[in-house]
Amino acid sequence: MARARINYPTKYPADPGYQDECEFALEPSVSMLVDEAVASGWHLRHVVCAIILMAAEKLSDGEEKRGADSFHS
Repeated sequence: MARARINYPTKYPADPGYQDECEFALEPSVSMLVDEAVASGWHLRHVVCAIILMAAEKLSDGEEKRGADSFHS
């Protein structure tokens, strides 16, 4: 199965449309991932919860790394 291409941002993070553009860029890949997981037998609710939890962990890890970097700077 072909992997969805994720577009580069065309706006700056402070731009009001940045979040919408990010969601638009990620939607095909996330939808494909969810569809593949459900087709493999996973329940939709569990797939979505797993993605949410993994995303929260990534965000937390990123904040910890930024905090550590700014502490040592």
